[in-house]
Amino acid sequence: MKIVLQKHKYGCGISCIATILSKPYDSIISYFSTIDFDREGLIIDALCDYLGDNGFTYIRKYLYRSFKGSIPRDPWPCDPFAPIHILHVDINSHSHFVIMDKKGKIFCPANIVTSLVECKKFYCMAGFYKI
Repeated sequence: MKIVLQKHKYGCGISCIATILSKPYDSIISYFSTIDFDREGLIIDALCDYLGDNGFTYIRKYLYRSFKGSIPRDPWPCDPFAPIHILHVDINSHSHFVIMDKKGKIFCPANIVTSLVECKKFYCMAGFYKI
C-alpha cells in the first residue's frame, strides 16, 4: 500500500481516505472545501460516510461496547478484522487517524508512528470492505 501523506495539520483523515481509494490528497480535500484543515479535522463518521459513498461498507468497533454500558472490549484494540482499517488514536495528546492493513501493519499519514505500541489510546476501529 502506498500511503498518501497529509498536507495539513489536521489532514490525516483526508490522507486515509485518499490512501484507501488510491486517489490524490487534493482530489479528496476538495470535497470538504468548507473545512480549514490547518485548524480542524474530520471525525470518524465523515470518513466512513465518504468511503461508504465510494464503494465501501464498514464495521466500526469502539473501546466500550454500547450494549453493555461502560464495559470495555477485551482485547483492545481488536485484531484486524477487515481488509483495511482506519484507527482513531491518541498520539502525544492529539487525536489522529492511522491505517491498519489486514495483517496489522500501521501506515501513518504524518509518518509519526509505525506501530500500535506508539499510540496512547485507541478510540475507534473502522474496518472497510470493498463492495
